[in-house]
Amino acid sequence: MSTKHLTIFAFLCWTPLDMSCLAETKQGPCKLPDRDSGGEGLVVEVGEKLQGKCEFIIVDFNGRKIVRANIVVKNTADIPMHFRYYVTFFDKDGQLLGCTSEGTYDDGLKPGQNMQYGSCLIFLSSETIGKVASCKGRSSS
Repeated sequence: MSTKHLTIFAFLCWTPLDMSCLAETKQGPCKLPDRDSGGEGLVVEVGEKLQGKCEFIIVDFNGRKIVRANIVVKNTADIPMHFRYYVTFFDKDGQLLGCTSEGTYDDGLKPGQNMQYGSCLIFLSSETIGKVASCKGRSSS
């Protein structure tokens, strides 16, 4: 499976007392590999004070193929921080096939805290998963 373009928007915010925000976009051609075929996940890193490492791959989940788009985030700042992460997958005609998102709630990530968000799973039919042609991300608060 290959994708034509990948865009990730990482939305990174300071604590609610200081609503300064940092946003980052990454995009370019990519390939969405299948772990069962020996493929390595496509890894994309985002952020500075909040560092995110995203992995995009097709995996077997209870006997069916899914797109896994998990992210691991580390807060290297000296204050708590929040983030939002969104990824969407489209076919070659730009039609939405599936999406997922993650982010912090409540108090955010504490300084030095590392958190894996492993529920970024996209359940597509076996016919649809083969139609994935592009990937885009979007930021939001």
